[in-house]
Amino acid sequence: LLEETGCALEETRSVMEEKGRQLRRELEVAAAASEELREQVQLLESTHEETLLGHGETLARFQGESEAAQEALRQELRDLAVAKQDEEQQYKDRATLLEHRCRET
Repeated sequence: LLEETGCALEETRSVMEEKGRQLRRELEVAAAASEELREQVQLLESTHEETLLGHGETLARFQGESEAAQEALRQELRDLAVAKQDEEQQYKDRATLLEHRCRET
């Protein structure tokens, strides 16, 4: 009876050791899969962050270009206003000169 019990215990121990090895292998596979998923998440986060930064830089560039274009248009309008004033002054000066000539004759 002791011998049978000893054999049964030995078989149980052997089965338990095999199950332990199997569980360790499954745990190693799960750990590797978890690490791979963690790396993929980091890559996605990094890519997402780079995309957001890229969009931010693009938006800032367009905003800067838009502001520069608006300022250029404002300057052009100022230049046109000055040119118009100069032209009006030239017409006034000519009109005055013609008036004086007409009075003299």
